Amino acid sequence: MKNKGKRYDQEYKEMIVNLYNSTDCTYASLESKYGISTATIQRWVKQLTPIKIENNESMSPQKTKTLQKEMTKLLKENEIFKKAMSILAKK
Repeated sequence: MKNKGKRYDQEYKEMIVNLYNSTDCTYASLESKYGISTATIQRWVKQLTPIKIENNESMSPQKTKTLQKEMTKLLKENEIFKKAMSILAKK
């Protein structure tokens, strides 16, 4: 049976990312203090660090990815509707 490793809740991940972003903590210091591998912390930082959009607005990378998927889906649907309209207009 495979060992799936430790599971951390979202609040804990966000706390580690906030420590990394708001203090002088390095990946190595967080690893030694909390017992989480550097690779795991790097992945969390990449996933959870907000992206600044405008003056006071920011968005998480996860939200950006979700919006990109939704936009791709809507663009495909729009193309289908355009084709359907052209077919119906010919009748």
